[in-house]
Amino acid sequence: MLALGAVVVASSTLRLESGFKSTREQDLASKTDSVSRSVSATDGSSWAQLTIGVWHDQAVDEGTDDLLHPLLASRWSPTTFDPSARVSPAEVESLLEAARWAPSAGNSQPWAFIVGRRGEPEHGRLVRHLTKSSAVWAPTAGVLIGNLLHRFVQDTDWDYSEFSNYDLGQAVAHMSFQAQSLGLYVRQFRAFDRDALAAEFDVPPHWEGTTMSAIGRVSPQARRSTSAVEPWQARQRRSPTDIRWPQASTAERR
Repeated sequence: MLALGAVVVASSTLRLESGFKSTREQDLASKTDSVSRSVSATDGSSWAQLTIGVWHDQAVDEGTDDLLHPLLASRWSPTTFDPSARVSPAEVESLLEAARWAPSAGNSQPWAFIVGRRGEPEHGRLVRHLTKSSAVWAPTAGVLIGNLLHRFVQDTDWDYSEFSNYDLGQAVAHMSFQAQSLGLYVRQFRAFDRDALAAEFDVPPHWEGTTMSAIGRVSPQARRSTSAVEPWQARQRRSPTDIRWPQASTAERR
């Protein structure tokens, strides 16, 4: 495991076994999908079987879920986490491992992560730099992760990679997908003091704190509550037609 101050880059300490299984349940009273995932740590600990209950009122548009992998169809970004639920060290390693294997330009891997599990000192050090808006909800997540970008070559103003932002986004997306497979939910946000965070964790000038991810479990009551998703958080997306760029050339339009 590579450390940059208190910044952690994942090492290969946990393996995920194939055998993903999704079962559509037609019970309208529960409206859930069951997704089973087996996870085993390489230290020989016992298998953990995880079941994810997906509340479809928080999911995608009607009909769209048939086109998506169940984990993508069920993904949403809560601001209500279960404050009693923990994210285990093995689950954290799994999340980091997913980010570690994200693609990047030239295999540059321009990312690193500050990890603070709730109850650990690093969590409090992250929480103290949240703004008022995020401090209301983010501390209840099982783990807070600061997403760092390798911006410049050390001691220069040269870009480490012109694709660093893009690549960090892919790493965090991989982490989010992995979280969903473990029964965890992710909300990404920017409401924190970036300069104070950099000072707190000795982040050098050629690295940059960009965003944070709050990751945790959501209680069944919260998933079923209409207050769990505010109106401005409604899961509405542009249509497939809208996101297709017009392919006709200028000459063809004349």
